[in-house]
Amino acid sequence: MVNLPPEVLSAVASYATPRELLVLSCTSKALQRAAEPRLYETMVLRDAQVIFLACHALLAREAYRAPYVKRMLIYQDPRRVTGRNNLTNTPDQFWLAIQHALTKTVNLENLLLQDPTVSHSWILDHDDIKFQLREASLRLPWDEHMVSFLQTQHKLTSLATDDAREDGPLYPLSPTALPILESYCGPILVVAELLGSPLRRLQMRTEDETAPLIPTIVSDLGKIMKTLHNLCILGLPEELTLETWHHLHRCLMQLPALALIELDVTHWEPRPNEHLQRAILLELRIFCPTLQQVVFWISQHRFHWFCRDGQWLFFHHANRYQVQDTFWRTSDGLVRKSSGDDHTSHITMSAQVRACPLHMSTVNTASTRLPAAQRHASPGAAAPTIASLPSLAHSLSIFPTMTVVTNDMVHYGMLCRTKGESEAKLNSALRKTKQRQDAGPGAMVSARDSLLSVVA
Repeated sequence: MVNLPPEVLSAVASYATPRELLVLSCTSKALQRAAEPRLYETMVLRDAQVIFLACHALLAREAYRAPYVKRMLIYQDPRRVTGRNNLTNTPDQFWLAIQHALTKTVNLENLLLQDPTVSHSWILDHDDIKFQLREASLRLPWDEHMVSFLQTQHKLTSLATDDAREDGPLYPLSPTALPILESYCGPILVVAELLGSPLRRLQMRTEDETAPLIPTIVSDLGKIMKTLHNLCILGLPEELTLETWHHLHRCLMQLPALALIELDVTHWEPRPNEHLQRAILLELRIFCPTLQQVVFWISQHRFHWFCRDGQWLFFHHANRYQVQDTFWRTSDGLVRKSSGDDHTSHITMSAQVRACPLHMSTVNTASTRLPAAQRHASPGAAAPTIASLPSLAHSLSIFPTMTVVTNDMVHYGMLCRTKGESEAKLNSALRKTKQRQDAGPGAMVSARDSLLSVVA
C-alpha cells in the first residue's frame, strides 16, 4: 500500500464515506495524506466543543489542513445544548480561535456562520481573511464589520443575513459591492442596500416596525431590478394590503423576467381559499404575463399554483416553514411532471391537484379532499366573497375595457353543466364592450353591471 502512487490512493479515498475516511487516515501516513483533503473539504460543526476542537485541528502543524476546507457550517444544534456546551456562554477567546481558523481557510467557498448572541460579527473583519465566498449565510447583525467584510467579496452569488441591531444604525453598502450577487434572503431594510446588485431571486422578510417600507421597496424593485426572476415577500400585513397591492401591480408591470412570486397571506382576514387564490393570481397575471408560478403561504401551509395546458392547478404542501423553505431560490420557473417513484416530495398529479378548505384549521396533512359542505362553510364564520379581494377596485376598473380574455384568465367553476352558460355570458359581455367602444363614450355601461352579467 505504501508503494502505490498518490493518484491511486486518492482514487481509493474518493469512494470512501466520511466514517471510512476517518479509518483510512488512521491506517497509514500515505492514506492519511489521501484521505484528509476529502475529510476536511466539508466541515459541519454543530456545538461549541466540536467547533473549538475543529479550529485547533485546522491550525495544527502550521495549518496545513486549512486549505482543504471549501464548505464550513458553524451553528448551534439545539439537541446538543448543555450547560457548558453552548455558544451563548463562550468567551471571546473562543471566537478568536474561529477568526484565526478563517484566516487560514484560503479556499473557502461556502460559509454558514450563526451567532446566537449576535455580537461577534467582528470575526469577519480581518485583513488576513483572503477567501472569496460564493455562498454565505451569515446569522450576524448588519453592522460596520459585516459591511466591511462584504465589500471584499467579489464572487458572492448567494447571501443571507440578519437585520441591524435595534439600537444601532443601518450601515450603507457601496453600490459597487457584490457585483454578481444573484440571490438574497433577509430583512427588508437590508434589501434597500442591495438594489445595485443584479438580483434574480429575492426573499425579503418584514416585521411590524418595517412593514410601512414595503410599498417603497417594492416600487424601487420595479424601477431597478429588471432581471428579477423569483420574488418572495414574507410577513405581508393585513393593514397594508391595499396600498402594497397597488405598488405591487406597478412593480409587476416593470419586471419583464419575473416568473415566480410568493406571498405570505397568513395575516389576511379572511384567509384566501382556493377560489380567492385563483382570482388573485389571475389578476397578477394580467399585470405580469410572464408569471408561471404563484405561491401563497398560510401559516405552515404552502399552496403552489402553476399553469399547465392553459389551466391553473395547485399543490398543497403542509408542515412547511417559510424561512427554511428554499423553493423561491431553487425554482427555475418550470413545473415538471412528477415521477411515479417519488412519493414524498412529489406525489402523482391526481393526488396532488386538490381543492383546499376555506379555513386552515380544518386542513389535513394528507391533502385529501373534504366534503363540499365542510370546504365551503365553517361554524361561526362566513365564507369569503369576492369583495374580500384586496384588488377589487382594480378588477372593476379594468373589466369595462376588456374585449378579449385568454383561457388562463377564466375559471368557470367545477360543474360541467354550467360551463357553457357561463362562457356564453362572458362572450356576450365582451361583445357588448366591443360595441360600446365602437359606439363611443356615449354608450357607457357601469363596471358593476358588466361584472354582474358575467358572474350572475
